Amino acid sequence: MRYLDRNRLFLPVRPLLGPSPHEIVWRAPDSARVLSILQNPAYAGAYVYGRRQKDPSRCRPGSLTGTVKVAIADWAVCLHAAHPRLYQLGGVHGQPGATGR
Repeated sequence: MRYLDRNRLFLPVRPLLGPSPHEIVWRAPDSARVLSILQNPAYAGAYVYGRRQKDPSRCRPGSLTGTVKVAIADWAVCLHAAHPRLYQLGGVHGQPGATGR
């Protein structure tokens, strides 16, 4: 984060409020945005599906929310080296045996 701040680098954000289509805007980095990038397996070169699953106990009527994170071992699809990586998957998630290949 310090590097981003020091070099005046901004991160793209697509606001969800307002009329569609939502244009990308560039904003100063914050810890939540940087953390979401580091936790995204795509940056580790992996294609994954099933990082979240619907949890009926958390669903409210008429809501699309109600999901929970799933352990890496339980992801439906995890293709390591699907494209060039920016970091090693296991190093960021801290999951043993989840390193990129």
